[in-house]
Amino acid sequence: MSYYPSFEQIIAQPDTSKLLEVRRSLRSIIPNIFYFIVSTIIVYVLNYYFYDASLPVDIPILSSLSVRWLAVVPLLFLAEIFRRYHNDLYIFELHRLTHLEGRLSLSYKVPVITYVDIRAITVIQDIFGRIFDYGIVSIGTAAKDGDELIISGVRDPVSLAKLVDQFRNNSKALAAQNSGPNDSGVSISAD
Repeated sequence: MSYYPSFEQIIAQPDTSKLLEVRRSLRSIIPNIFYFIVSTIIVYVLNYYFYDASLPVDIPILSSLSVRWLAVVPLLFLAEIFRRYHNDLYIFELHRLTHLEGRLSLSYKVPVITYVDIRAITVIQDIFGRIFDYGIVSIGTAAKDGDELIISGVRDPVSLAKLVDQFRNNSKALAAQNSGPNDSGVSISAD
């Protein structure tokens, strides 16, 4: 069973501006959650056994630091989990795919690919991705040598790749339907 709705269900929606929104799966953040749990345990143990320990340094700022400040490390892992989950958003429209990249980062990009321009769709999964069913769907166009758009950390990447391929085939069919046999791209008006 697929995690995503079928292509027919997506196309049947009345609002064609945003047919489907996809973001990183929580399954792809499992390593970060593991690091958060391990760092929390280590900081707790260090604070329990070395509560009053401080650095033996003559620099006033560093000598006032204690082990309690290590509690910042798990908070940083927690902030990274939140940032990774909400940083990328992929919006599937009727004729194009938009990637809102870096919504919680210093740099923000919005690459847009039309489905007609897609030349290659690749699914990449490591061992944990195959176990937990998440991965990367990379989309290549003729405009760039490598992959133009990378949908990373999504759940059920094989079904999503098939869905992107169905969008591409639908877009090509609509483009072929709209261009007639005598359509050369030049408009001629008769007066």
